[in-house]
Amino acid sequence: MSQSRVSSGLKDKAGFTLIEVLIALLIVATALGTVSKVMLDAARNGGILVDSTAAQWVGLNQLSTVKLRRQWPVRSESGKEEMMQRTWIWEQRAEKTPDDNVLRVTIDVRLEDADDDDLTASVTGFVAKL
Repeated sequence: MSQSRVSSGLKDKAGFTLIEVLIALLIVATALGTVSKVMLDAARNGGILVDSTAAQWVGLNQLSTVKLRRQWPVRSESGKEEMMQRTWIWEQRAEKTPDDNVLRVTIDVRLEDADDDDLTASVTGFVAKL
């Protein structure tokens, strides 16, 4: 008789109810959805960071070229440069500063296919008259 009580008690307590299983599945599905969204956002941001870094390198290269030329005054100009298997358009402007012997040079960089307003990076530096 005690044997039947023990075995019937185990049957009542064994396993999960359907509600518990459904709640566990809901939690797992929500967690997997969140993880996949985070991974997609990270991949998208990685591409944006690559473009931003390459555009900054193009701008810094052009600024270094301007400084190495030692031309005075610095002219506004534009051009193309290949960087990381992409073509970048750069536009350089020179602006006066309060000091007549120093010019502010700003170089805007964008992808060749991008709109004129869609800048990827902008680099600003100063060139002194030597």
